[in-house]
Amino acid sequence: MAGPFEVTVRPSRPAEGCPGITDEDAASADAQLAEMREGIRRPVPAWQLSNRNGEIKRIKDRLAQLRKVDEMEHTEIEFDGGTIITNEEINRVQILFDEKPDEARLKNLFCI
Repeated sequence: MAGPFEVTVRPSRPAEGCPGITDEDAASADAQLAEMREGIRRPVPAWQLSNRNGEIKRIKDRLAQLRKVDEMEHTEIEFDGGTIITNEEINRVQILFDEKPDEARLKNLFCI
């Protein structure tokens, strides 16, 4: 026979039958323990692990691309009517015209 401090632990319902705990509290504690056990068994949801290698490759490729951009030199190319510059602050190539370009040139720039 178990004494006042001895409790038989059952894997299925460990809090049920413990002295001083109601059946409702035992059921709540058992549910919380089951949830904690599941969290320990599967700390990361399966959907997060499904494409880890693909995600790692994508990030490595992006880092290589950014390193390549960082190694590029700043250039300015002048042409009749303006200048083409590489703007490192905003990571863009900009075309600066001396005057507003005509409609045909603007259509060609936006259709590319």
